[in-house]
Amino acid sequence: MRIRDIASKKTVAIAELGAPVLALAFGPRESAIVLVDAGAPDPLKEKVAESQPTLQILSTDLTSRVRRQLQPNAHDVVWSEATQSAIVLAGGSNDLHASLEIFSDRPMGIATATPELIELPTYTSPRHLAVSDDGSRVAVTFATKHRANLLIFDLPARRTVSSLLAGGTPSGVAIDAEATAVVACSPDSGEIARVTGNKSQSVKLVPNSSAWPPEMVVAGANGAKAYSAGGLDVPEADFETGTIAREAGLLPTEHHESSSLVLSPDGKTLYVTFKDRNGVGVVDVPSMQWLREIELH
Repeated sequence: MRIRDIASKKTVAIAELGAPVLALAFGPRESAIVLVDAGAPDPLKEKVAESQPTLQILSTDLTSRVRRQLQPNAHDVVWSEATQSAIVLAGGSNDLHASLEIFSDRPMGIATATPELIELPTYTSPRHLAVSDDGSRVAVTFATKHRANLLIFDLPARRTVSSLLAGGTPSGVAIDAEATAVVACSPDSGEIARVTGNKSQSVKLVPNSSAWPPEMVVAGANGAKAYSAGGLDVPEADFETGTIAREAGLLPTEHHESSSLVLSPDGKTLYVTFKDRNGVGVVDVPSMQWLREIELH
């Protein structure tokens, strides 16, 4: 794991976690909250590896960490600034009983907090989750196309708001900054869908195009647009016109599939990671043009 300073273009911290990272987020007081896959060394038992993913809370400089045990088959983690809590999505012992495990930073910190477990009404393996900026909504995708595969959860009320059937088998999910729209993408069908209230609409990528398949997604301002990663290029889904309005070409002189992406708080810059390249691509959203690569060597 690395922490990179965008302004100075320098790596400010690096840590070896012993197993692949499934998901990460910045947490309270600039800590790093990392979901580490099974296989990480057990700090209490020499030559023993963790049999399940663990949640690790690392200091700002990544030199110290606290490890938390989780529900089996954890898939994703997000940090909610509004609720001051880390939220872990897990599938349970058979990966079919999805739950949200909430680690609150109040009052003693997430490293020692007693987690709250919320079971979700489904019998399907979960994929990813997203939380709104105001902490009012959590959206979860599930690995099925035959029944409800997109769940919207009211976090303060601790209840399900909507359980929907999105096209294909959704993977990535995001909520716009105003918490008015949920977007999700399905790699198998090539759909990028938006849900606003009781209305749903989708935009489809051209099969086997340079932007195919959409595996992870972020929402633009007001949820009017969405951007996905997974292909060689990043498409812009425009829900007002119902089309893929533009595409940003990545790595103009090379061809590497993207793996994930995040949108800057001002909505002007996309940062894109790659499946087989140690770097982060930078895309200017207003022009949908490639700017540069941040190398991580």
